[in-house]
Amino acid sequence: MDKPVETIYQYVKRKLDANKGRLNKIAEETEIKYFIVRSIQNGDTKNPSVHNVQKLHDYFRKAGE
Repeated sequence: MDKPVETIYQYVKRKLDANKGRLNKIAEETEIKYFIVRSIQNGDTKNPSVHNVQKLHDYFRKAGE
């Protein structure tokens, strides 16, 4: 059976969870408001904007994380 593919949202959430202590820096570097980054990381935002998720995805991919 094929391994499930991780969605972009799941990837971003996993990376945010792994970088909890850097959320302020991530928010600053991606130009996304801190409360939005934290809300995505906490799972409070069930349907975040594609724009923000894509920016976070690109940030982590560029950082090689």
